[in-house]
Amino acid sequence: MVYFVSDERKEGGFLQTLRGRVLRLEGWKREIVFVSGERVGIEAILQIAMLDNPPDGNPPLP
Repeated sequence: MVYFVSDERKEGGFLQTLRGRVLRLEGWKREIVFVSGERVGIEAILQIAMLDNPPDGNPPLP
């Protein structure tokens, strides 16, 4: 996943790449929650890709 992170001190920000397994989608908060505990706001997402072999070594979910 590639998403935008705002700079808290000035206008602008940067793009961040995150790889991991999604735990759940919290629709009321408009966030994707990963197994690692990281959260990404849906509005910030620029790109999502599904991998055949997840980086955590676990098999893909059915």
